[in-house]
This record gives sequence, structure tokens and C-alpha cells, in this order.
Amino acid sequence: MTQKFSHTYDWSGPTFDANDEHFGNTVEQVTLEEAAEYDAVLVGEPTDEGQVSVRGAALGPEGLREGFAETKTAHLSEGNATSVADLGDMDIPWGEGVIDTHEQIKSIAAAVHDVDTVPIFLGGGHDLAYPNVAPLIEHEKSVGVINFDAHADVREVLDKPYNGSPFRQAFEDGLAEYTFIGGRHFETSMPYVEFMREHDCAVISSEDVAVDPRGAVKDAIKSMGAVDTVHVSCDLDVLDMSVAPGTTAPTPGGLLSRELYTCLRTVMAEPRVTSLDIIGCAPPLESSIQRLQGANVGPTAMAGARAIAHAVHGVSNKKQ
Repeated sequence: MTQKFSHTYDWSGPTFDANDEHFGNTVEQVTLEEAAEYDAVLVGEPTDEGQVSVRGAALGPEGLREGFAETKTAHLSEGNATSVADLGDMDIPWGEGVIDTHEQIKSIAAAVHDVDTVPIFLGGGHDLAYPNVAPLIEHEKSVGVINFDAHADVREVLDKPYNGSPFRQAFEDGLAEYTFIGGRHFETSMPYVEFMREHDCAVISSEDVAVDPRGAVKDAIKSMGAVDTVHVSCDLDVLDMSVAPGTTAPTPGGLLSRELYTCLRTVMAEPRVTSLDIIGCAPPLESSIQRLQGANVGPTAMAGARAIAHAVHGVSNKKQ
């Protein structure tokens, strides 16, 4: 299969001050062959056909790119991080069925994982976490997943894969370790809690993260044991619904944005972390009233875009 990507977003940054530098000014569109020249590359996955509830996450990559373009590159203490490029969206015929879509994503994701860069997959529904990590499980010695999420997403596959089943599928493929971080009480049913206990999974609640975000991430990394490779998954519904109302499953009791940012910046600096997906942003679910003055996107895409920025800074710290 020829690996193809389509560039659907025209990067530019808003500014009235020449001293302002936004990611929209610095992100470049690249080919897969050029991707290794950058610390991180964005990869769009504009589909939500695996969602069993509300739809809208298919427009997540567009919203996240728009928010990222409007985000300044400067971290107050770490300076600018600009070594990030955009591969574009995976160029496959979306809408042909979840199983076929996952197989095509796995093929493309495998090629991206082979490049010496950190891919940041932009979804899309959380079912996509499975085809994003599956090539690593197939080709690496041992793989762990750290999942920032309100829900464990270890449900059994019934008729077809869906947004609740990605990590059950990963376990079936041979996933070695799984840590569920940012989970809410009263959001994951006991059979799935028991499944995680049976598989010795670490569970770090949103309350634990609120007390000590860096400590929570250190515990998550420690829980990965001796695995060689770690994939990080971030469903934006890990954020509290007051922060991120435009997700496919917003609920109260979640993380504040600054807590998630600290977590992502910390975990992405871990040497064994090789990839990230940021998933669940659903711009159509936010009303025009929720869009902040002067911004082209709502608060969820803005929160997710800054999550990308903090992740990129973490990757850059690792590369230095």
C-alpha cells in the first residue's frame, strides 16, 4: 500500500506584533520522508465512525490544528519549541466500516512509527487509539500504554470495534502494560475495573492527579515496568466538562487544563515514550456562544491545542 497523506490545512498565525510567534507561523507541511527532520509530526485522523454515542470528533483534527495555529510557541521557562511539522491527514476512504478503516490506519501508522520522530495523532474517536498502537505491539519487544481518560476503554468488542474497546483489543494483541490515569469515580463499571485488576493495571484517579500531577505521572511511568516502548493516549474528555464541553462524553470531576498540561509535558519527556494521540475533540458540539472572542475555535479545541504545545515541549526536552 502506498503511504499517502493529504494536506488539508493552510498554516498561518494571527499576529499584529512582529514579536509574536505562533505555531501557525512555524509548522511546516512535510512528507513522510522529511518527517525525521523534526522532533514531532502531526497526523490527522478525521473519522468518528467508531463512536457509539454522539458524533462530531471527525472534525477534531481541523479544530485542533486551528487552535494550535493560534497558540504561541513560547513556554515561560523553557523558551520556544518549534520543531514540529504536519504530515496532513491520512488519505484513506473514510466511512467504509470501522474494521476496514482500522486496518488501513494500522498500515499507515506503522510507516509513521518507523520514522525517527514522535507522531502526534489527531483524532477522531477514541477507537483510533487501537490502530495507532497496534503496529508497535506487533513490531516492538514490549509495549505499554498510558491512557489519560475519563473512562477506561477496556470494554469487549461486540459486533465491531468502537470507542470503548481500544485497549481491550490492544491486550488481545499482546499489550504488556496499561495505566489508566485521570479516571473518574462513577464512570467505569465494576466488570472493567475487575478486568484491569486481573491484568495488574495501574489506576490513577483524577483526584490523585489533582493532588500531585508530576507525582502521578512518575507513578504512571514506574507502572510501565520494563517495557521497551510506551504509547500515550489522551482522550480530551479527561478534562472537566467546564474546561472541555465539546467532547463526545463530557462529565464533571475531571482534570483542569493546567494539570493535564503538566502531565503531558512530563510524560512526553520520558525516553521510552515514542508516540501520542490526542482524541475526542468534537467542535460541532460547542455552540458559537462558547467560542471565545477573537478565536476561531471553542474552548475544547483551544485546550487540546495547548495540550499539543505542552507535549511538543516535553518531546523537545527529551531531544536536547
